[in-house]
Amino acid sequence: MISLQTKKSSKLCKIGLVTREFFHEELRGFGGFGWMSQSIANFFNSRKNGLAVDVLINKKNCERFIQKHGNTPVIFEYARKNGFFQNSLSYLRYLTNLRSRRIKLLITIDYERGYEEILMSQPRIPAIIWLRDPRTLSDWQKVLTVELEAKHIVKKSLPELEEQIMITKRSVQNLLSQAAVSNRRILFACKGKFLIPKMKEIFALPMLEPIHLPDPILPPSEEVQKSSLPRVLFLGRLDPVKRPWIFFELAKRFSKVEFFVAGRTHFPKIMNSIIGKYRHLSNLKFLGLVQGVEKQKLLQSSWVLVNTSIHESLPLSFEEAFTCGTPVIAGNVNPDNLADRFGIFVGEHLGDGRDEHALDAFSSALEKMIDDDNFRINKGSAARKYAHETYSFENFERHLKTLWETENQIV
Repeated sequence: MISLQTKKSSKLCKIGLVTREFFHEELRGFGGFGWMSQSIANFFNSRKNGLAVDVLINKKNCERFIQKHGNTPVIFEYARKNGFFQNSLSYLRYLTNLRSRRIKLLITIDYERGYEEILMSQPRIPAIIWLRDPRTLSDWQKVLTVELEAKHIVKKSLPELEEQIMITKRSVQNLLSQAAVSNRRILFACKGKFLIPKMKEIFALPMLEPIHLPDPILPPSEEVQKSSLPRVLFLGRLDPVKRPWIFFELAKRFSKVEFFVAGRTHFPKIMNSIIGKYRHLSNLKFLGLVQGVEKQKLLQSSWVLVNTSIHESLPLSFEEAFTCGTPVIAGNVNPDNLADRFGIFVGEHLGDGRDEHALDAFSSALEKMIDDDNFRINKGSAARKYAHETYSFENFERHLKTLWETENQIV
């Protein structure tokens, strides 16, 4: 059995995070997977003792295999070149670089076909498949009800998406077959229990019982009081799947409430004209990308976080809001009943969400949250207590060790 503790020092082993993005402009932008990769790497790499983290990104770089971003080494995939000899030499250099990193454990940030080559290149290193947002065909059906998302972003039919799911399943099965031959340990984990049925369905592993591995979220570095006036926050990408226009419409309905938008779009050609129609609202403020301490202060000062997405797994914005004692209002997104437990779940509203029925549901929830001080404060306090018990880095490290030491989780 391989331990997370090395024999020669008090420093725990080197972990390789396998991801499709890192929270940087040149490394596929500012999505949740990239933010979590950066957050975990920054935390552990800033300590003298404990886990150390490399990021293995499934992005090719023709010139340098390794780049340093902050305190984190980011290792790129090898770039295929013309000719068998050059290709083989490039791959050999890639493997040499990987082995020199002395990685003892791989953890994937979700799973996709692009990870397979990275995982297969190190056939004896144990791996944890950490599922975050595995999408079933039913999930995709909901996403495609948003016209802009279906037409401009996804641009795939349901049969094509079903084939994409099958490719992911075959990739995992290939990985498990290789693991059986090389006696490699492959373990599964998920950030929420609601994901377990999806994992069993997508990977065709009916007996799979993954371990719950919650996200680690740093608590606020300084305490900030709630705003004296009602303040409502949207935190996330301004992309069609998030349906931010619902939030903008709420600002029109609640003219005496402050509405703050923290985030930017990956699709300005599609979204800028929509956003432009609401910029005249004096109570609606677009803050752009907000990070670090400023984001924590914004979350703490807000009365409520509003999530308008057609689909998400367990949003990082929920976890951050809970850590700051801020309740949520959400439609379509209620993982493990957390939106209802620490806020208000307005129910499922498919499509663009611009219809009166959907807007009225969000409006009623917001009115309740603003007018009922006891309700709002109690929800926020309960959310903070839950977050501090669940989302600490200490808890993450403890779960990781427990997961690794649990022999019956081998697939």
